[in-house]
Amino acid sequence: MAIFDIRALFRFGLLFMVALTSGLAQGAVPEVAPPDVRVLIDISGSMKQNDPRNLRRPALRLLVGLLPEDARAGVWTFGQYVNMQVPLGKVDTGWKGRAREGASKIHR
Repeated sequence: MAIFDIRALFRFGLLFMVALTSGLAQGAVPEVAPPDVRVLIDISGSMKQNDPRNLRRPALRLLVGLLPEDARAGVWTFGQYVNMQVPLGKVDTGWKGRAREGASKIHR
């Protein structure tokens, strides 16, 4: 009878320790890196047919509005050449303003 009690006590103790340590593992939240976004916008001649209403402008403004303040982002256009519209940088109020200005420069 004493052996049975020791085994039961051991199992209970083991179960208790697992329960204690599993709570610690769940409490440890890994650090998540802020978003890092690169936006490439096609301004080549084919976009006259593919995007006749030039919806790339409002799409960029929408994306800019959705970016969190701790993100890093940059905007480039490409056609025959690649042009940097908004330099890669930390997204803040100033960056968002420059990106919205850059959206107005997207042509057909």
